[in-house]
Amino acid sequence: MEELIDELLSRRPSLRGKEVATALGLDKSAVNAFLHNRRDKYQQDSNFCWSFAAQEAIVILPNGWTSSPEFERLLWKGTAGRQLREIKFEVENGCRLLFESIARLLAVSNQCAKQGLRVTLDFSEDLAIRSYLSRMAFFERLDPAVHVLPSRPTDSLAQRYQGNSDSLLEIEAVCNTEAGNAELCRQLLGKFIQNTDHRYEVAAGTIFSELINNVYEHSGACSTGFAGLQKYEGRVPHIQTIVSDLGVGIAASLRRTLETHYPEVFSRYGVGSISHDIALVRQAVVEGGLSEFGSGHGAGLHCSHARSAAFNARFEVRQERFCLSFEYINGNLARPTATFDVFPLRGTHICFDFKLV
Repeated sequence: MEELIDELLSRRPSLRGKEVATALGLDKSAVNAFLHNRRDKYQQDSNFCWSFAAQEAIVILPNGWTSSPEFERLLWKGTAGRQLREIKFEVENGCRLLFESIARLLAVSNQCAKQGLRVTLDFSEDLAIRSYLSRMAFFERLDPAVHVLPSRPTDSLAQRYQGNSDSLLEIEAVCNTEAGNAELCRQLLGKFIQNTDHRYEVAAGTIFSELINNVYEHSGACSTGFAGLQKYEGRVPHIQTIVSDLGVGIAASLRRTLETHYPEVFSRYGVGSISHDIALVRQAVVEGGLSEFGSGHGAGLHCSHARSAAFNARFEVRQERFCLSFEYINGNLARPTATFDVFPLRGTHICFDFKLV
């Protein structure tokens, strides 16, 4: 019974005992007795609806490489349906996080800390990855309220070796000035060209400037934005570039003025829902021409999408309740895929994975 109830409440929290019993085909009295006897795990609100009690969630990051889709799966598995008071990330020995998953870990940790949750990052089993994160300025961008085990690095490797890596642009904050963001774009482009060649200068420059400007203009939370770049060797060399913020998200920013500027689009997607939000984001990326500022704007994500074809890139757009992945094969866009089982994460989190082949 417990496993069935857990699975149901993970998908549909806030159900009365009778509703739980009906959905699972179980005896109502037995279900109510079980729930009342497990107050350590389940709680009842003022409307007599049951959900998981506030509790600690443990997310284990295993040895081997972890991509952002795998990170999302592990995060969802550890937190789904739970009302959290604390979240703890336990890093196993030999854990290797791709840059995209590092950015996601940083964003989730910062959001949870700002929401008042106790957040712990436990690197006790593998201090090497803590050093790696120190090198890329992870801890400079990490909320001071986040607990780090066995301790935060006292010596920042990012500050000691800033700019000395051919394959890494340390995680930098998106600025609240145009001049500061222009410098960030220059650094991203310079590091990218250093690892490719000047044939891609225009395409890459467009992508970086548009994404950084989107955070600056639309997120409503410039101080939470960050960006960085990491090159990987191997059978298929590739460069991962991340741009992340904890702002309002693409769909929410469009809805501010959607009815005024785009009445036809509003008639189709004006009612807020996950499916409508996905359609808005997909249209903003693939077709362009949508902006909270009206006509003549809204080229940023679309330009980034169009330029991605030159790289056969994977372009991932993470929003609060879903993740959209766009992949380019032989210069053509494959059908975008959506993932719904994701931890609620405000803002817009983008990863470009450029294949260097």
